[in-house]
Amino acid sequence: MRSSLLLIILMSRIVWAEQEWFMEPYVPEPKKVVVIVEPELRTSELESKLFSIKYASASDIAVILGHHRSQGVISDVGSLSVDERTNSLLIYEYADRFDEIESIISSLDIPVKQVLIEARIVTLNQGNADEIGVRWGLTKTGNPVSVAPTIEALQGSTEITDNLNVNLGLADPNAGRIALRLATLGSDTLLDLELSALQAETKAEIISSPRLVTTNKKPAYIEQGSEIPYLEAASSGATSVSFRKAVLSLEVIPQITPDNRLVLDLSVTQDRPGQVVKTGIGEAVAIDTQRIRTQVLVDDGETLVLGGIFQKSLIKSVEQVPYLADIPWLGHLFKRTSEKLTRSELLIFVTPKIQSSLSK
Repeated sequence: MRSSLLLIILMSRIVWAEQEWFMEPYVPEPKKVVVIVEPELRTSELESKLFSIKYASASDIAVILGHHRSQGVISDVGSLSVDERTNSLLIYEYADRFDEIESIISSLDIPVKQVLIEARIVTLNQGNADEIGVRWGLTKTGNPVSVAPTIEALQGSTEITDNLNVNLGLADPNAGRIALRLATLGSDTLLDLELSALQAETKAEIISSPRLVTTNKKPAYIEQGSEIPYLEAASSGATSVSFRKAVLSLEVIPQITPDNRLVLDLSVTQDRPGQVVKTGIGEAVAIDTQRIRTQVLVDDGETLVLGGIFQKSLIKSVEQVPYLADIPWLGHLFKRTSEKLTRSELLIFVTPKIQSSLSK
């Protein structure tokens, strides 16, 4: 019976377990399929060729050619190397593939277009100032005149401050003045009056015209100005001298579109020294900053106004004697008035021009 069972097991591919006396089906292992691909037969021979790159970077072209190995630009048996010193490519490849390689290199090795950026920064400053002041008082000395340029000349003395009852004259030495002797009180007491007035008008126009040339999609930067020193305190208590820039700068990244228009990433800064301020360790100069950053689309040779900043400041001040300055008409003899109006305007113009390509 055992022999019969063994025969059945072998015919049915059943695993026999002697000690357990059970049977289970036998599952054969899957077969592995091996596909053998024969290498492509080439009719041309392998050759080496040196390509001198004129305008582009040989390393960049090598990356492009090597990246497309799977697409068949450089075969698996081919190779390429870069000579940085001469900006050349040495390619080892089948001879019948060099036509395609030369076509790709020729399309990449072309002169890059250049862009001339001309900027014009116009700063206009206007100012108007109107001031009126008065001085008058009583004195017992004087010259036998009733009109003079100043009270000092009218009274024949430079030490008259103590004799002034109202001292609201203008401090500016350029102010116009006239002194009058209004009355004689008693035998030796004089009443003198001095009027001072100043009207000033200023106008300044500053034009800055930076320009620079750069290639397509490459950043360019130009600046002109000064570095202002200031004291900087350390945690240990020691001080050191640091510098802060106050410059006119232009930064641009141009991009030429297929229809010969330009996309410009622009940053224009105009910094100037401002007022002197006191700090805990000395004095420092404030920096007045005017800055614009934008992206624009402009035609070749077109002038574009990027933007402008307009500032207007009006300062009015009145110094007066209480109560007396409120008297109608006569109250003006007891006050000093000042009015200052300033205007400033910043305009930025940009003109990009595509430069002619270099001849090969």
